[in-house]
Amino acid sequence: RDRIRDEGCSLGIFGGDAEFHRVGAGEPTFRDNDISLETAPIRLEASPTRALFERNRIHDTPKGTSLQNRGSAVFVDNEMSGLGRGIWVDSDSSIEMAGNTISESQFGVMLSGGPSTLTGNTISGAELGINIYGEAEATLRDNTVCGNEVNVQVRGDATADIDDSNEICEDAAPE
Repeated sequence: RDRIRDEGCSLGIFGGDAEFHRVGAGEPTFRDNDISLETAPIRLEASPTRALFERNRIHDTPKGTSLQNRGSAVFVDNEMSGLGRGIWVDSDSSIEMAGNTISESQFGVMLSGGPSTLTGNTISGAELGINIYGEAEATLRDNTVCGNEVNVQVRGDATADIDDSNEICEDAAPE
């Protein structure tokens, strides 16, 4: 088990997944990490409290990155590229995403439940830029979602408040 940017977090590879776990009490913070795993998906799993994912660079992880959280989470100023999944939030908790850049990934952002606010994110080069589904309630402000095969998709019982401050380009035709 290797340590990453202390702040009470550890990294271990278990059963093919790289998992970041909170060690001890308090709010988990994942900050200023450069993460690349060629063979295993990355699963960031946080405790029942608020988790902060800030200024991380996650790249060249073709099997994806999933963020499963039991409490609220904030994703700020992360750079992600070359992933199977950019940010996949499988949670009923509140999620805030601001200033993240996600490129050249199969999926940019996938939201399946709970309220989410996306502000100032850039998502490009994905098959699906933002996928809002399940019971998700998303608010999008000042995002740039361009150059994806499908830029934004809202389906099922999900709802989305997407105003004119967002730059959402026409869907690109698949090659």
